[in-house]
Amino acid sequence: MSKSPAVRKLVACSVLAALLGLSACGIPHSGVPGSVAPATPPKPALNSGAAAVLGEALIHAATVNDTAEVSRLLEAGAPLEYRGDDARTALLAATRANSIEAARELMVHGANVNAKDTLKDSAFLYAGAEGLTEILGLTLEHGADVHATNRHGDTALIPACEHAYVATVEILTDTDIDVDHVNDLGLTCLLAAVIRGDGSQPYQEVVETVLDVGANPAIADPKGKTALDHAREKKQSAVVKLLESAGPPS
Repeated sequence: MSKSPAVRKLVACSVLAALLGLSACGIPHSGVPGSVAPATPPKPALNSGAAAVLGEALIHAATVNDTAEVSRLLEAGAPLEYRGDDARTALLAATRANSIEAARELMVHGANVNAKDTLKDSAFLYAGAEGLTEILGLTLEHGADVHATNRHGDTALIPACEHAYVATVEILTDTDIDVDHVNDLGLTCLLAAVIRGDGSQPYQEVVETVLDVGANPAIADPKGKTALDHAREKKQSAVVKLLESAGPPS
């Protein structure tokens, strides 16, 4: 009787393993010619209680930047997107704590950089708003949605401009983020930088950066005032010069 294709394949694999002393066809060699080691059984699925315990432990490890523990818990089957308090994932927890290495480890394992908590912050949005440049860069490498907005209708760029996080603004304006996006308060990043700022050197750099990438200085706030109007009222002389010298948006 002729052997089935499956049997013939198994015999061929065993013979090859015996001859070479190596694994063949994914079957570990036992040292005995023709022997076949059993396949590694899959990890059993976690019940909800075990998943919660591991998920909470993962969030804690991420918060304290314990990268080794993060790796161990993921290997043990901790759910990567488990949500704890305020619907925050381990990556969101790591981001809020500026736990850079833990955040990196989670992203390497596929953590969703666009997952939002109850405040509608994602790792990307929070890193931009708080000027966490290392984590911000990592989120961009791992598929951050630069057009996402938070609970105020802000892109990551608007609060970065508001707080004059110069390096963050430079990173964000190097993407295709909308520099003229208007938030729920009717402000663009340029208006936010002037209205919330004090005209100091960091704010001047922010204004210059967003103007250089095409921010429209003619956009007015809900009261009809432009960034130039506000800069004049606030006596931000250096910012006034920047805005007066700005050409029409391209």
